[in-house]
Amino acid sequence: MIFKLEVSTQPTTGFETVDLFPNQQLNYDIDFYDSLDVNKVAVPFSTDMRIPLTDINISVFGYNPFTSAVADYPKEDYYFKISVYGSATTTLQGMMNIRSIEYLSNEPYIEILLKDFVSKYISDLKEATLAEVYDSYASSWTSTIYRQNRTM
Repeated sequence: MIFKLEVSTQPTTGFETVDLFPNQQLNYDIDFYDSLDVNKVAVPFSTDMRIPLTDINISVFGYNPFTSAVADYPKEDYYFKISVYGSATTTLQGMMNIRSIEYLSNEPYIEILLKDFVSKYISDLKEATLAEVYDSYASSWTSTIYRQNRTM
């Protein structure tokens, strides 16, 4: 499978291509949610992967484990876009987080977690209180990014 991973701090702009390992594979988990209404069938996507700790990836995330302070470790959410190339190009989008950075090894890497918007919404909803569910303005999981149609 040939694919490209792009990352941004903004939901729709500023995407930068990150380096991948040679012959990198895209392994993923998909949960199928059945519904009687075909329009409500959701297919959440999530995966974790390792990407090399290269100068380009250090630049994209703005953190160098050799020289940056521990307090500057990137804990924020990133937006990702994966373009999978085949007979047609398929684009997956969602939220990305850095899980860990391994830099004291022969092959340093960044371990990342990728969740599509449906997976992110469901995991945020599980942690929400009933008051947050009914108060659409006080909750962070009700942002407009979840109110848009996304196709896989």
